[in-house]
Order: sequence, then structure tokens, then C-alpha cells
Amino acid sequence: MARSAPASLVAVFLLVLALLLAIAAAQGPPLPPTNPSDAAALHAVFRQWRLEGDAAAEDPCGKGAWSRSFAVNASVGCDCSSGVECRITQLNVTGYRNITEIPPALFNLTELVSLDLSNNNLSGSVPREVGNLSKLETWWMFDNYIEGPIPEFIQNLTNLTDLRLYGMKLQGPIPQNFSKLINLENLMLGDLEGNYTSFEFVENWANLSTLSLRKCGLTGQLLSPPRNLPKLKYLCQASVSKEKQSKPNFPLF
Repeated sequence: MARSAPASLVAVFLLVLALLLAIAAAQGPPLPPTNPSDAAALHAVFRQWRLEGDAAAEDPCGKGAWSRSFAVNASVGCDCSSGVECRITQLNVTGYRNITEIPPALFNLTELVSLDLSNNNLSGSVPREVGNLSKLETWWMFDNYIEGPIPEFIQNLTNLTDLRLYGMKLQGPIPQNFSKLINLENLMLGDLEGNYTSFEFVENWANLSTLSLRKCGLTGQLLSPPRNLPKLKYLCQASVSKEKQSKPNFPLF
């Protein structure tokens, strides 16, 4: 007559089974695949930048990060809410000194909401195709070797809430049509060469809290207090003759 398993072994088995079920529940269902067009575009970009390595065949949204540390970051964020496929909405590639140009395939990532290409070795001018990424809300491109005038087409990126372009070789003046970027919360421009810039581009930015205009060849002064910037918390500005970095000399709330 076969002996029954000791009660202790049964208890251990049930405990392990419960733990496995809990882990599976916490992880949730598997992600749907990345949109084929997005996946092809990202693989093409990363191949040119030599970032893929052994991950060339992996699903981008399933992988998420190629490298993520204090010094370098190569990662994507995705929106999988449709339940059918994931769209790449965030791309962060920073800290790579071998990255010197932007592959055209990047602009096939038409659902991008956030793009961070800061602290690389990018050169040349800002590609006009950036203006096609109409859903961009965050665009960081500082500390590269980009040159040429600040593009007029930035006015079309009206969803921008955070724009940071400094530490490069861009030329002023700041286009007056920047006034159309009415959703800005953070604007950081700096280190511009060339012509002087007036404050006429500063419009009724109701949500702007940070305004940094370091070494932009500015002429004139902001109104004090700037009634068209009701949420302003931090101001860094540099006039033609003297740089000034501090909180504004008017009350901020």
C-alpha cells in the first residue's frame, strides 16, 4: 500500500505554487509586439549607432533598455494600451561619444512623445524632419556639436512642454514664432552665437515655470513682474553685456 506524502511536503509544494502564481500575476500578461514600422525604424537607428549588439532580433518594447547607467543611456518607452501592439513613444540615447549623426530612420518613429539625444557627439544642423514629430512633448538635445540657426520649424511642435537646446554651436536670434509654443513648462536655450535676440518671443506662456536663456545675446529686459508668465519659478538670463543667473527680482509663487 503506497504511503501518502508527508503533510510538510504538501505544504511546501502548495507554498511554492502560490509564490509562482503570485509572481506571474504581478508580472501581468505579456506585452503585445512592437508595431512593425516602429521596430524596423529603431533597429535601423541602433544599427547605425552600433548599439544593438546581440539584441538585433529582440522586440524593442519587450527589451526596453540596451544600457541604463549614470554615464550612458539607451532605452525606449512604449505605449501598449491598445492591447494589440506597442508604439515607441520615448527614446533616450545619451552619453555616447561615437554618435555623430541622426539616422533618417529615427523620424519614422512618428508616435514619439519624448526624445532625449543629449550629451552625444552629434554634429551638423538640426534636421528639418524633427518638425514632423508633431506629438513631441519633451525634446532634449543639449551638449552636442549641432550648429546653424535655431530652426523656425520648432514653432510647429506646439505640444512641447520641455525644450532644452544649449551647450552647442547654434546661432541666434531666437525666432519670434517661439511664441506659439504655448504649452511650454520648461524652456532652456543657451550658448547662442550670432545676432542679438529681443524678448519679443516671450509670450503668454501660462504654464512656464523654468526659463533659462544663458548667453543668448539678449537685448532689453523682461517686464517686472512678467504678467504673461504667471507660474515662473526660475529665471536665468544673460544680457548682451552682463550675465545674470538667479531668481528674478520680483515675487514668484
